[in-house]
Amino acid sequence: MDSDEFHARVIARIRERSARRRLTTIQLADRAGVSRSHLFAILAGDSSPSLDFIHRLAEALGCDPHLLLKPYRKS
Repeated sequence: MDSDEFHARVIARIRERSARRRLTTIQLADRAGVSRSHLFAILAGDSSPSLDFIHRLAEALGCDPHLLLKPYRKS
């Protein structure tokens, strides 16, 4: 798996978990204490998240960081 594919999978996990929690991108950024513009850039694929950023998002989404980083599998 190359870095673009990995990044796409991380984005998919963030979007999936945000939707489950019914959080907008702005609400997620605010709850995670991260820059809204940086989160938008990550979700657009224009920037890559740091591990600290992933940790903050995971905490705001109520999940372990590894759940955002694991491979995306459809049932």
